[in-house]
Amino acid sequence: MEFPDFAFDPSLPSFIHHSEVLKYLEDYTDRFSIRPHIKFNTKVVSVIPVLGEGKNSEISWDATFQTLDNGDPVTERFDAIMVCVG
Repeated sequence: MEFPDFAFDPSLPSFIHHSEVLKYLEDYTDRFSIRPHIKFNTKVVSVIPVLGEGKNSEISWDATFQTLDNGDPVTERFDAIMVCVG
């Protein structure tokens, strides 16, 4: 269940505790500097594709979201979207 470019600590047992999985995911986000791109405690209100202009136009995405501590919705445009729950 590990990412191909980031192995689990080989000293861990085959059946690892959920706390070790959490540590693994936190270490991964820190190693690849992706934590600033993650929005925790956030409700996704909508994700809408936006077709670019021109012959070879790319699709971007307008994502509207709300943080759980602030009721004001915010919309941002992204090249790609990944929504994860857990």
